[in-house]
Amino acid sequence: MRDVAWLIGGKTGEGVDSAGEIFARAAARAGADVHTFRLFPPIIKGGPTSYEVRAADGPVHARADALDCVIALDEETAVRHGPALRPGGLLLTDSARTAAARSGGGSATNGATVCPVPFTAMARDLGGPIMKNIVALGISARLLGLDAAVMRETVRRRFEDKGARVQDQNTAAVDAGWRHADAHLAGHARAAALPRARAAGRWLLSGNDAIALGALAAGCRLYASYPITPASDILEWMAAHLPAVGGAAIQTEDEIAALGVVIGAGYAGVRAMTATSGPGLSLMTETMGLAGMAEIPAVIVAAQRPGPSAGMPTKHEQSDLLHMVYASHGEFPRIVLTPGTLEECFADTALAFNLAERFQCPVLVAVDQDLVLARSTAARLPLDGVRIDRGERLSDADAVRIGEGYERYALTASGISARAVPGQPGIRFLSSGDAHDHRGVIDVEDPDVRRAMVDKRLRKTREVWRHAAGTAVEGDGDVLVISLGSPCGPIREAAARLSQKGRPVRFLQIRCLWPFPAHEIGPEVERARRVVVVEHNATGQVASLVRSHVGGHEKVTGLRRYDGLPFRPADIEAGLWPS
Repeated sequence: MRDVAWLIGGKTGEGVDSAGEIFARAAARAGADVHTFRLFPPIIKGGPTSYEVRAADGPVHARADALDCVIALDEETAVRHGPALRPGGLLLTDSARTAAARSGGGSATNGATVCPVPFTAMARDLGGPIMKNIVALGISARLLGLDAAVMRETVRRRFEDKGARVQDQNTAAVDAGWRHADAHLAGHARAAALPRARAAGRWLLSGNDAIALGALAAGCRLYASYPITPASDILEWMAAHLPAVGGAAIQTEDEIAALGVVIGAGYAGVRAMTATSGPGLSLMTETMGLAGMAEIPAVIVAAQRPGPSAGMPTKHEQSDLLHMVYASHGEFPRIVLTPGTLEECFADTALAFNLAERFQCPVLVAVDQDLVLARSTAARLPLDGVRIDRGERLSDADAVRIGEGYERYALTASGISARAVPGQPGIRFLSSGDAHDHRGVIDVEDPDVRRAMVDKRLRKTREVWRHAAGTAVEGDGDVLVISLGSPCGPIREAAARLSQKGRPVRFLQIRCLWPFPAHEIGPEVERARRVVVVEHNATGQVASLVRSHVGGHEKVTGLRRYDGLPFRPADIEAGLWPS
């Protein structure tokens, strides 16, 4: 597989994200499969930021092990990311801002080539130093074999809302960068390093984009949330697109109110969703219990980042998994889905609405920062697989027929009671967050009623496996790798490499973390010689669930990373088969 990894870095406010997104889109339009990764600080302006683009002629779903080209707009980028270059890589440094450039360039200690480039000076001559990022795009296109016309067109689209003058200035900056590279850096060019056009009609989407599209496809018409990294993009997307289909997006005063709005909408029969991250999920836990007790559907996207408290708002982790499984006081059913790809973000979000209404409980879509913020190419999203299932929902005709005899929490063998919504003709019912009987009447005294209602709620999700997959298994070998979320991409790439070396592994992806699919994981653990659970937390949260529900204590080991960065394929490969 031809594979190129490019990175641009500088200070926030210097257009690093804009340049990275343009490069990613241009590479995708030229025919490459693309995967991106961003590092950015929790401040508005001035901190270090970088945008990494991996482009290949085959599917990629992880960061590259090493970089081929680094555009360093400042000294910190050169110091931080220069060592990640592979031998023969290029470090292009701003002549005016980096010591490596002022020293005249040459070879770096890791075998990369340092090339000073007057990014700032060239941009100033073109109308303003802010365009140095676009000059860098022109140089990158020339050196990496990316068609100049594709880059110019992508830049024009990026600035189409700024008017023709701004578009012309920026395309001129692309051309200036191309000419500079042609005149001064042609010896470092990699002819046709990026694949030429080979596919059309593909999307370049983030996990957040896919989640929002999945919600829309499932019939979500109300979205409520409070902005929080890394889930804020969903609010922005919903605010832009829900009104077009008769829906609404609401920015609430806090996360407690956001889930309250979602529960109110679910009570009224409207499909609704919220999204948050660790601190916000903590605030939601009491209200989640209301949805559990009142048996009201609610969909919650939980995009994890490092904690506790405010933690590291712009970094990556998977340390809220047990919080989702056990959150809120008391015992009540909930479902936790764990997508690991762009397509699964779409499909699982759509599925979450069906599960929430069928089982009348909260459903969490557990994702992580790398999964929701990374942009990847996709040929299509599984729209054909979306089905609308409203569960045990009373029709108006049934409501009229049942009338005064309706029992909102009727004791049934499945634990699921037929659901009416306020306003249906001929029917009245009670709903309460307090302990209640089968009619909804508050009852906190009768032990038999308490036991019956707890048992009723807990047996609701016994049939969840008829509607959702617990796991997905691929490969073969006596080493079993278990994971979920964004590590699935680097695991698959590492597994392919190991297979080529005669070291096959079997990969089990957890698709639904709760209820825990012990019936599917147990036989896999039993047949394996060694079990490695790959996760982004310090305490081995997924491994603890495997041990407590399946066993295999002597087999189960962990490969963990919790420094705020996602795994690379080489990390997984080394962890599974140490040299």
